[in-house]
Amino acid sequence: METNTPTWDDLRVLLAVHRHGSFLSAGRELGTSTSTVARRIEALESALGSTLVHRSSAGTSIEPDALRLVALAEELEHGLEAVRRDSGGQASRLAGTVRLSVGDGFVRAVTQGLADFGASTPRPASS
Repeated sequence: METNTPTWDDLRVLLAVHRHGSFLSAGRELGTSTSTVARRIEALESALGSTLVHRSSAGTSIEPDALRLVALAEELEHGLEAVRRDSGGQASRLAGTVRLSVGDGFVRAVTQGLADFGASTPRPASS
């Protein structure tokens, strides 16, 4: 797996910057510092080789080419929320195969999101 592949955490930071219009507000939403948000965005931009966020004294805006990533982040977020909601506390009864089709560049982000979901889903105790 490539090291420059975006993770779910990377996409969450980009999504928060998009929604809140500044690194400061995004950091507050995510429970992290402004400098951490800025570093994460800079690392994501470096990994992808393009500018994703326009910075100005008035705040931030997402570059048009980065809106695809924002849309992907929103889809992942909604999908994970739906799975959590639909499990309705019945996660111990969830079973089956999940099949996804994603582009190579987003495999890490999707698998990280699913891993986060799996980690937050209660499992029945084994005896």
